[in-house]
Amino acid sequence: WLAEGFVRAEPVRRLLLGARVSYWQRDTREATDRVTTLLATAGWRVLDPLEFFVAVNRSIPGARAVQALPAMDNWEFRVVGRVVF
Repeated sequence: WLAEGFVRAEPVRRLLLGARVSYWQRDTREATDRVTTLLATAGWRVLDPLEFFVAVNRSIPGARAVQALPAMDNWEFRVVGRVVF
């Protein structure tokens, strides 16, 4: 099963914040066969259609999941531009 939650906020004019948490239970019979993913973003609306973001993604597998998915235990960093029409 999979559960996911997210939040998006603009606490100050033009400052954009976001967060998402995903929990993936791969096998319900084994508690450590899970992957938790955290995503956090901070961005700035430069002009009305143009936004830039910095994002950090962290994947945390349980002990059993890391055996099947060894590359899942990682960090990712991104810079993203977006144009909204």
